[in-house]
Amino acid sequence: MQDAPLPLSEKAQQHVDALKTHPALTRLVFTGFMGCGKSTLGRKLASVLGFRFVDTDNAIEHFHHKKIARIFQEDGEATFRQYESDCLAHCLNQDQTVIATGGGALVRQDNLDLALDNAIVIYIEVDENDLLDRVMFSPKERPLINVKDPDAVVKRLYAERTPFYEQAQVHVQTGGLKPQDALEAVIESLYNYVTYFLPSVSKNVSSAEPV
Repeated sequence: MQDAPLPLSEKAQQHVDALKTHPALTRLVFTGFMGCGKSTLGRKLASVLGFRFVDTDNAIEHFHHKKIARIFQEDGEATFRQYESDCLAHCLNQDQTVIATGGGALVRQDNLDLALDNAIVIYIEVDENDLLDRVMFSPKERPLINVKDPDAVVKRLYAERTPFYEQAQVHVQTGGLKPQDALEAVIESLYNYVTYFLPSVSKNVSSAEPV
């Protein structure tokens, strides 16, 4: 069940109204490190846009009737990553969809390329130190940091994954922002991208075509 739309500022609501009618806005994919707020922001953005929302971790658990931690334990990480790729590919065939991916989903270059080719990818940037606090005190089970030294694992994964996240078309810094402000920051960044960048891409592509 999606959250009810939040009361947006007048400017943010104008941006949402424009985004709803933009032909390029068919699929949106949220990426970023675990604990950055992908699922929360994705669900809220889907609500204000009137799109469906899919959290890939939740979808995998529902389809395979297992929690992610149990999949890791019983089937291994490689199997989970294949489930993740299959789920992403399925979601990218559906229009008017906001997809929140797990922190490692788009760290596979083939998954990332698929998302970039078929959706607008939004990277939620949060400072590494803030992420440490979020994941350590989160009630969500996170198999990758269920180790003796989770701080070291978070730091290593953050360094390894950031270059993949940074390939997203849209970057939004949300550290220190309240949920309402973070949502409006996403809306503004997305609006700026489709309004000021996509037209130039379309123009360049069309001008390269034979007359």
